[in-house]
Amino acid sequence: MRNPPEILIVEDDATTAMLVEIQLKALGYRVMGTVASGEAALSLAALRRPDLVLMDVMLNGAMDGVEAAKQLLHSGHAMPVVFLTARNDHATMERIRSSMPFGCLIKPPGEEELGTAIGIALRGHELERQARRSQENLAAVLDVVADAVIALDSEGHVTFLNSAAERLCGRERYDAEGRLLDEILPPPLDEQGNPAGSWSRLLADGTVERTVTLHTKESIRVVRCAIAPTSGLGHRTASTVVMLHDLTTRTLDEADRRRLQDDVRRMSRALKVLSETSRVLQSATSETELFEEVCRLSVALGYRLAWIGMARHDGERTVEPLAQAGYRDRYLEEVHLTWGNEAGDEGPTGAAIRSGEVAIARDILADERFSDWRMEAAKRGYASGIALPLKSGDRVVGALTIYATESDAFGADEVQLLRELAQNLSYGLLALRGRSERQRVEQDLLKAEARYRALVEQIPIVTYVAAADDLGSRLYLSPQIATLTGFHPERWISNPAFFVNHLHPADRVRVLHELARCKDGAAPLAAEYRLLASDGASVWVRDEAKVVRDESGRPQFIHGVMMDITSRRLAEESLHHAHDALRALIKASPLAIFTLDISGCIGAVWNQAAEKLFGWSEAEVVGRPLPIVSPDKQSEARMFIARVLGGEIFTDVEIQRTHRDGSTIDLNMAAAPLTDPEGRITGVIAMLADISSRKRAEAALATAQRDATVGRMAAVVAHEVNNPLAAIKAWLGLLRSDLSQVPEARTNLDMIAEQVDRIARTVRNLLGFARQREGRDKRVPATALIRTVATLFQGRMRARGIEFTINVPDDLPAVHGDNDQLQEVLINLLENASQALSAGRHCIVRAAVRGQSLEIDVEDDGPGLGPEPERLFTPFYTTKVNGTGLGLSVARRICVAHGGRLTAENVDNGGARFRVVLPALMMVEAT
Repeated sequence: MRNPPEILIVEDDATTAMLVEIQLKALGYRVMGTVASGEAALSLAALRRPDLVLMDVMLNGAMDGVEAAKQLLHSGHAMPVVFLTARNDHATMERIRSSMPFGCLIKPPGEEELGTAIGIALRGHELERQARRSQENLAAVLDVVADAVIALDSEGHVTFLNSAAERLCGRERYDAEGRLLDEILPPPLDEQGNPAGSWSRLLADGTVERTVTLHTKESIRVVRCAIAPTSGLGHRTASTVVMLHDLTTRTLDEADRRRLQDDVRRMSRALKVLSETSRVLQSATSETELFEEVCRLSVALGYRLAWIGMARHDGERTVEPLAQAGYRDRYLEEVHLTWGNEAGDEGPTGAAIRSGEVAIARDILADERFSDWRMEAAKRGYASGIALPLKSGDRVVGALTIYATESDAFGADEVQLLRELAQNLSYGLLALRGRSERQRVEQDLLKAEARYRALVEQIPIVTYVAAADDLGSRLYLSPQIATLTGFHPERWISNPAFFVNHLHPADRVRVLHELARCKDGAAPLAAEYRLLASDGASVWVRDEAKVVRDESGRPQFIHGVMMDITSRRLAEESLHHAHDALRALIKASPLAIFTLDISGCIGAVWNQAAEKLFGWSEAEVVGRPLPIVSPDKQSEARMFIARVLGGEIFTDVEIQRTHRDGSTIDLNMAAAPLTDPEGRITGVIAMLADISSRKRAEAALATAQRDATVGRMAAVVAHEVNNPLAAIKAWLGLLRSDLSQVPEARTNLDMIAEQVDRIARTVRNLLGFARQREGRDKRVPATALIRTVATLFQGRMRARGIEFTINVPDDLPAVHGDNDQLQEVLINLLENASQALSAGRHCIVRAAVRGQSLEIDVEDDGPGLGPEPERLFTPFYTTKVNGTGLGLSVARRICVAHGGRLTAENVDNGGARFRVVLPALMMVEAT
């Protein structure tokens, strides 16, 4: 047998098979497999040889469980079968018995009941195997004995004969088995040669011993014939053994013959008791019935006295006889039986209980342990005795004591068989006590039910009591279960599997697992699951239960209540769906949506639009401070958060926040407080729309409107100013001619002319700003362009004491554009530099190619551009006393019109840098 034993489940109901498998695994057994038909069971059993088969009666296919068990019995595959059936009618039970099973359980079996039945079956099968081995050993011993030994069954048919008998009969064993003794032996003759009757008549006389003469074909033999009842020789159970001692040769003396006869008789006696006890174990319904039947069988099969006593834990540790059979003549009443005497004079019974080991008195008259009552034993013919401990688990609870009339009656083989008998009794005792305990608990529950019913049946919840089994089978339910599910309480109680069958399939395994944990003591049951109502609807219940245990901690039953939570679960599901829809809307929204907790850190929401808008992923920001607020906007952000946490709601508020790359984003914000179910504010939810494009469009529109106004104004100014200026210039020419000899007057006239030119230049700039003329798109060599303009300013820079450097390569690429306009840009930049620098300062013009662009830098180490260099490009903004504020604005427009750009920045060591970036002609052509 394997360790742990492997069990095959043959069951057509998947739920029952699953539950039985759970029970077997909990008991420590291994499940070899599960099949649903008898044909599949036979195939798998032949292939895998399980240690035990759990067999349902009704199966799929043409073969039912009983027929499958019979075929297993006769197939040569020796394995025990235990039936599981939901029917216990007489006809079903008779059919089951016909297959000679090792047990039968009514569905659904309790875990303890199942474990006990399997234990007894495995043990019984092992004992049968050992008995067969003992029979084979005995047959082997008898095969070398000189006497002829023939075993017969109850009908007189031969079941065994040894080699000496084969020689005497002149037949082989296979030819003799199954025949009557009269068919294989010559008729017996008495000592005078007269017929002594048939062998059948001698057998009918019972135990006899006589000398007869046999006329065989080869010779005349004089034999001593001994006939006695026995058990366990051959392939079928024997009831009689015939020993024929050949007096013709006298190879054995009388003492050897009698000793052999005694050995055979004693072994046969023990085997018979062991075999019959296995049958009693299957049918006994109480401890008393089991004990009395075992004692009766022991005496009926040759022992003088057999009795079973239980150890009492009283002051004297007495042994109380519970069953006895045989010749006793008040023997047990007159001797004082104890088991706690450490001196060792309590007799075999007390010694066996105290030590837990077999105790043997081979000669009672000479055994000191019988000193106080050996005479009482001798009076009743007890010459030797054996006491075998009975155990419940690891605890010794009593002993089986057997007395024999002969001294030294218990040899090693007989002791081993009786030891196995005691072990069988221990298994049976454990099973019966478990069954009795369950019946007692059920009776107690029935008594309590009436009191309990009056208390709970008016409560608007379902109260129940369930068995402590693996199915949660109901023993009681309050009437409210009918209102809840549409099934009357009797439907739940009458079918142990009703509860399991009406669990929602999606919840079944989870609920059974939690029920098992509750029964094992892990925690009280607190589960929510669905029951299937009579109309097919699912009813949600909350089940809360505790296991009621006895003094030793064993589960007795489960007591619990079920509440209808269908409405709550439906509301929760509806809320869950609403949350899912909201999460989907937030996820798919084009608006950036996020939440903040009361500390200002980002909460659980940072949607994909927010990730795309600001450049931070959800994993990077959740639980951290808001990263999109620049340092100069922190106070503004804290103000908004504080006001929303105070309950204020904002809509259509324009703010600026920062992208991960540092760029500024114009946003339209809406924000509102988040609250918990009690109305307490727990955070902020904000929605931001990117309005940068709109803001740029608005700025462009404003610029266009302003430019249009400036254009109109410039046209009026040019018309109204240029005409007087032309007259003034004409008069200045005349005056210079007339006053050419007056130096002082000429100086004044030059000053007037200079201011007139300045006015004219201002008007031209104004017109240039208002009317951006179309440039002439030509190929302009960059090196020549830059050097021409720089050369114009060399003299002026040198005159002002400014160190002027020109760093322009000879091989610069050309650019597309208007040469005059590009010169105007460079002139403007160098003019501004010369005006801003004092003597001793430096100015450099350099050019280089960067990628596909030409970069021209005008850099100085002067006073710099101030904190906002970008403002210099605003029309009419100037930092010079005589400036118009249009030069740089016009220069930038020219650069943009040429596909480039003009930027300004302060340099780190002081000074300013203006950079003109234009597309290089050779790069553009290459692309």
